[in-house]
Amino acid sequence: MCCLIVRRGLSPEILNLLFGEVELGGVSTRLYIDSLAHALTVRFLFLGERTPGQARGRATLTQRRLSRVQELIESRLDADLSLQELAAEVGYSRSHFLRAFHATTGVTPHRYLLNRRIEHARRLLGEPDMPIAQVAYCCGFSSQAHFTLAFRKVCGLTPGEYRREL
Repeated sequence: MCCLIVRRGLSPEILNLLFGEVELGGVSTRLYIDSLAHALTVRFLFLGERTPGQARGRATLTQRRLSRVQELIESRLDADLSLQELAAEVGYSRSHFLRAFHATTGVTPHRYLLNRRIEHARRLLGEPDMPIAQVAYCCGFSSQAHFTLAFRKVCGLTPGEYRREL
């Protein structure tokens, strides 16, 4: 079935990310999984409706709406946010919100949330008495291992290496 889906034009990258998530036992956040499932659904629903050269509209979030979403994210960095919750904050459908957020910020909501969590973690790592596992928990990561992988991907160092360099 996977080969059939790829031949029909769905993104193999999205499928690989979803399969990888299943293999890891679903350690990522709801926002990440929602984003992948949503992207796959949109690709499937709009197969063949758009020609490659067709331009997309550039709907963006107003500064007020963007601020509301950013405040929600900041207030719940340690929580498992969903795409639906973020979209509901500004009264948009998930699809419209995802496109508008990306057009406004240049990153997906998941990437934005991950970057904010990493920034928060960097500040907390400056407190030498706080264990790295607690930093991971306070920043909304499902485990210290997940935190270490995400931190290394963004910063190029593990949290322990980063702390030692402070």
